[in-house]
Amino acid sequence: MIGVTERNFATLVQGSNLTLGVQNRLRLALGTTYQALKLRLTGTLTVGVAVATILEDSPLGLLRSIDLVLGGGQPLRQKDARAVFRTNHIQHGTQPRITAPSGAIGASNFVAEVYVDLWQPDLRGGLARAFWLDADFLSSLELVVQVGVDADVATPGGGGTAVLSNVQLGVDIVEALDFGGQLSRMQEIRQIVRQVTATGTLDLDPFTGGGVIYRGFLIHATSGNADPNRAASDDTIIGDVTLTIPSRRVLDTIPWERLRAETKRVYGLEAIPAGWALVDFAKERHLADVLDTAGEQNASLRFTIAAAPANSIIQVYPFVFQRRSVAGRPGIIPMPVRKLRVA
Repeated sequence: MIGVTERNFATLVQGSNLTLGVQNRLRLALGTTYQALKLRLTGTLTVGVAVATILEDSPLGLLRSIDLVLGGGQPLRQKDARAVFRTNHIQHGTQPRITAPSGAIGASNFVAEVYVDLWQPDLRGGLARAFWLDADFLSSLELVVQVGVDADVATPGGGGTAVLSNVQLGVDIVEALDFGGQLSRMQEIRQIVRQVTATGTLDLDPFTGGGVIYRGFLIHATSGNADPNRAASDDTIIGDVTLTIPSRRVLDTIPWERLRAETKRVYGLEAIPAGWALVDFAKERHLADVLDTAGEQNASLRFTIAAAPANSIIQVYPFVFQRRSVAGRPGIIPMPVRKLRVA
């Protein structure tokens, strides 16, 4: 039996080892195998003079970027907390805990939890665990969080104030102590942030081909603020989506609402918030249908833009399958094995 445990690793406290408006770095433990990191954000918002406007998905906007950096500077995760939260929602079938602060005059507390999953919890059987991260094979492992400021949570009313205090970030490690190995990895990085200025056709810069394997692409459309971290999700921007590689069209002008409905159906979600969809090549919960660009120069995403309200932005997060295979059996993905510990 594989025993997965959870332990509190650290709590970063505002004014001590957590600073607003800058990168905060935490060196993580080696000598264990990671299934996930659980982050718990808490704090207080105090509103003065006039009612404040609470931003969408608040307080997640306070975690502007959550990066998991392997030894040598290679990022395995590099996503804003809103995207991490939505990935959790899709893959786990339910949203993590979130309680937004109040915009009313006075003080109110907030809390939000996200899971930086190393495994792929939606895949069938042992495939989910084939993406555990065994830190025995790393020289270092670091969690880098770009923490925002008051304006990433709320907008003060006229002549008013909205001030954060007692912000804390708890970090728990979800781990398998006695199992690991040279396993596959799923890299998830915000690669595209593209401003939309007009209706019509929008071609994104091509994604790398030449053998890069894509599990999928998470897409988020926003408007109303030049900073997408503070913007509102918007379903009116994208009309349809096309994904091509030189040899074929993988998606051919799929309507945005149909793509969103497919995300909802495949993952059994009660609803999917505006502005989000997942182009997923693992709909059957296995990896036989992932997009392998071997022999292809690149992969390209094209959007038909149906509307371009002020400060429209599209963000794309590729899920790149960094596959390892069992020696001599290239089609077989290695599973975790029991570690031999020296007393």
